[in-house]
Amino acid sequence: MLEERYSAHGRQQDLDKAVSDYRAAIKLMAPVHDACRLEANRRVEKLVKLYHQKTAEVAPDPNREKHLRQYKLGNALLTRFERTHTLKDLDSATSSLRALAEQATDANPDKHTFLSRLADAQYAHFKFSKDLGDLKGAISALQDANSTLQEAIRLMPEGHPDKMSRLQLFASLEKDLREERIALFKDTSSPCLFKQAMRAAPRLSR
Repeated sequence: MLEERYSAHGRQQDLDKAVSDYRAAIKLMAPVHDACRLEANRRVEKLVKLYHQKTAEVAPDPNREKHLRQYKLGNALLTRFERTHTLKDLDSATSSLRALAEQATDANPDKHTFLSRLADAQYAHFKFSKDLGDLKGAISALQDANSTLQEAIRLMPEGHPDKMSRLQLFASLEKDLREERIALFKDTSSPCLFKQAMRAAPRLSR
């Protein structure tokens, strides 16, 4: 079918012809064929949705280069902090990465990376401050990273060349989240404080 050909090859003329054919078929249907009319309308809606999805995949994001540069800055500052333990670098890295995570839309394919690195920065803050807010922020950011990646995987069609690598990355992020929770428990002097943080942070969606 034309929509299947468009889905496979992305040719605009296939999509246009399919929509045109379905609309013509709807006009020719007698009132008694309501079930067929509804099915044709459903197909048109599906094609329009597919078109917008394909367009989003190929359309350049004017902010992506800016976001990547901001991420590289935050990542460099955090890496320098990890070597020198200069709190000014950690504060700057956290601020940069938090702003980036807020600016990036869910459609940004790098958002889970931004969130994951933000979690690293907030966890580093917690290790210095033992502040419950930093603890909750680290867990929440990593959970958001997992959820964002999970949604991107869900929207990928079967056979997508990047799907397997995304699934592997998702499994890795889930492992990081489990390990971070264990590390947080060990680093927190009060088990009660850790339990409060777990209740306050949103649960990872399954």
